[in-house]
Amino acid sequence: MCPLCTIAVATGLGVSRWLKIDDTITSLWAGALVAGLTLWTDAFFTQKKWLFPGKILVIALIYFALILIPLYWTSAIGHWSNSLWGIDRFSLGTIIGAVGLAASLVLHQSLRKRVGRSYFPLQRVVLPVGALLLLSGMFYYVTR
Repeated sequence: MCPLCTIAVATGLGVSRWLKIDDTITSLWAGALVAGLTLWTDAFFTQKKWLFPGKILVIALIYFALILIPLYWTSAIGHWSNSLWGIDRFSLGTIIGAVGLAASLVLHQSLRKRVGRSYFPLQRVVLPVGALLLLSGMFYYVTR
């Protein structure tokens, strides 16, 4: 996750609200951003030998808090009428997006480990983006 990608995703989130895209779909991509930033920060900490128990969990919780708390304080999320299955749409999508990205990266690593290389060019990019597109399509049909 480069800083330019971070800015692009943040801009995309703003544009998606303007285009009236459902919060669940938008937040899938925000959750993927949280997962990516968590892994990026973890790699940085590991490189600097800043090791502590529960490092990944602590980093992820900090990033989730940095996204969700300001949105809650500004009443952008948390309204009772903006929920799906009893959970705030943005919070639900953020969690599912983070888990979806993490699962796709685990799948990539296991496929790569099996044959010692990727099965196809750009597999590392196609699997996460494909997973997010699949989840977006699923939530599109659930929320229409």
